[in-house]
Amino acid sequence: MQGGRRAARTGKKVEVTSARGESRDVFATPEGHLAAREYLRPVRTRSDGEWVAIDTRLAATGDGSVEPKATSAGSAFSGGGDGPLVRLERAGRSLKFTWPGDVPKPTLEGATATYADILPDKGELDDDGCHAPRGNQAENKEFNDALKKIESELGRKITPAERQTLHHRVSKQGYGYHRIVEEGRGLFGGC
Repeated sequence: MQGGRRAARTGKKVEVTSARGESRDVFATPEGHLAAREYLRPVRTRSDGEWVAIDTRLAATGDGSVEPKATSAGSAFSGGGDGPLVRLERAGRSLKFTWPGDVPKPTLEGATATYADILPDKGELDDDGCHAPRGNQAENKEFNDALKKIESELGRKITPAERQTLHHRVSKQGYGYHRIVEEGRGLFGGC
């Protein structure tokens, strides 16, 4: 066994490199046993037949895509343009994620690719902290739901004139339900 004699001679564990894996180290112990250290995720990968440490720092490639320097699964990200946003490959299988339209050229910093302005600016964040696509139907529903909440707090119906005033105040602001309710409270006396 590779390393076994040396471990016995030195009294220290010795790595058995032939048993090394993406997420495993194997050692011969001085007592003549094998001990394995298992990692939850890969710590190394094969590159040109040699083990190399995982390195997720991103770099542009010759074909214009962006790839991590060394990972256990093949992955590539768009370098900008109309190709796939992400390509993943492992064990002969592949998966591609596309984007509807051109992808902006990313800014690379370490293991992060930032695609500035890939999503249109929609004003404030919604209640979940996300920019959600909003159409007139969704905005109208939020406005009507907020009106019901305001009317409930006021204990009366909002007049058409009040409704119009509130609508003008919040229209095209990208406000969500809670912000519309706050605006209504401010307009109609604090509810």
